[in-house]
Amino acid sequence: MQESSKWEGVTRDISSSGAFIVTTNCPPARAAIQIEFFLPPLRGTAAAVRLRAEALVLRVEQAILGDHQSGFAVTSGGFGFSSGSSWIPKPDRG
Repeated sequence: MQESSKWEGVTRDISSSGAFIVTTNCPPARAAIQIEFFLPPLRGTAAAVRLRAEALVLRVEQAILGDHQSGFAVTSGGFGFSSGSSWIPKPDRG
């Protein structure tokens, strides 16, 4: 049985194929993880957006005391998203 862990962080960079997440606890490099992002509502809209994807941890940057923050980079084939109670699957890129 595979152990499940949960990390929380803040995105520093995000694109359609990956992200860098700043956090105090990082998953190991080369780990396959599921990520979920919560984006606040845009001005004039009522709904927040959630993005979800299976991702691969490309690299981990551990902070040295008093230096930059720790974080990790991930790559993904795309994101599924939700702006309510139902999920819209990621688009096919084939």
